[in-house]
Amino acid sequence: KNKKLKCPKIITKIFKTGGEIAYKNLKRSKKKYRTTVISIIVSVVIFIAISSFIQYGFKMSSAYYTEKNYNYVVYTYTTASPEDTEEFAKEREKSLKMLTDISNLPDVGDVSINKPHTFDMNMDEKHKAELTESNSNQEQIDNVNIISLSKNAYDAYLKKIGGDYETYKDGAILIDNNINLDEKGKKIQGSMYTWKKGDTVTGKINDKEYNIKIVAKTEERPNGVENLYNTNAYFIVSEDFINKTGYISATLYAQSNDADKLDAEVEQYKKDNNLTDSNLNSFNLEESVRAENAVVLVISIFLYGFIGVITLIGITNIFNTITTNMNLRKKEFAMLKSIGMTKKEFNRMIRLESIFYGVKSLVIGIPIGLVLSYGMYNVFKNSMEMDYVLPYKAIAVAVIFVAVVIGIIMKYSMSKINKQNIIETIRNDNI
Repeated sequence: KNKKLKCPKIITKIFKTGGEIAYKNLKRSKKKYRTTVISIIVSVVIFIAISSFIQYGFKMSSAYYTEKNYNYVVYTYTTASPEDTEEFAKEREKSLKMLTDISNLPDVGDVSINKPHTFDMNMDEKHKAELTESNSNQEQIDNVNIISLSKNAYDAYLKKIGGDYETYKDGAILIDNNINLDEKGKKIQGSMYTWKKGDTVTGKINDKEYNIKIVAKTEERPNGVENLYNTNAYFIVSEDFINKTGYISATLYAQSNDADKLDAEVEQYKKDNNLTDSNLNSFNLEESVRAENAVVLVISIFLYGFIGVITLIGITNIFNTITTNMNLRKKEFAMLKSIGMTKKEFNRMIRLESIFYGVKSLVIGIPIGLVLSYGMYNVFKNSMEMDYVLPYKAIAVAVIFVAVVIGIIMKYSMSKINKQNIIETIRNDNI
């Protein structure tokens, strides 16, 4: 329609004449502009929705399969009653010595000797730690499992969660993302307690009262704590901490390069020390762990491969739409240059158009993507109860993705247009 278009003053001030022309051009060429924007919106929406699908897919699969970083386990047992403190302490030390000896065998590999205990909460703490929807059994909040890791394993675990030994060694790392079953047999994933980082919990270990500070809260589980069907929460502590409070037993978890050879070495150790299975039980998990890790790998490849394909399709879609749009406007650009538009002004005009494409696409695409993300959550929620998580990482990646991809494609298109002869482009009637 033949009418005068007004341009906001802020655009003229920032982008000068080129910006004003770009704004008016986008207003007049709505069909071409709309096609490009819709193309980017579709890519953003699909990326956010598929990212949520992957996130909930991993949560769902983790209820059945967990990647394990060990393939050999050794359990020890004590026959003495904990009430018989002297005899119990002797047997416990004997068990620890056996595990220490096994940890020094040639083919043991990466190893951790975990020591568990139980932290019995005081009544006032039980009331403070209100039950969440993920757990309906009042008796299950009476205690928390405390597990220590060997120094090397604890250091590696802290590195994984971004912790510092000196800061964390006297406190507890809370793991509270368990999977339980409700009355209808439906899986529920979530926290049992309302504790957060910095809280101090009071309770008893061996009838002695302790105040334990929660130095971190994480979903990352160390070796031996992969059993997601356990309904209790965990406090992961340092070996120094558990040695002060005491422990019930010990278990060795090893990642051996040759589990069969290690198994033979352990059996030989039993014979040399006249040990029976009542004292020490060993399990070669190589086959089962390999099978379970393979399933986890296949799931990961499928999910990440899926989003990889979607991303490539999105990039191709945006590239084709923008380059086609720019080619269709070759004569228009040549005319603007022929009446005196400088290269600097031309670049300003294209940059402003890129900003319009990106901003409008994100403003529309992100809310639609969030709606689809919530729809994905409801689909998975039918099989397993879990909390909705805002896909903020996917949104951040989408924003960066749109800015980078549009910038690169526009730069590529401009370089091709700037190489063209102005007179020849205007003369050419065929587009």
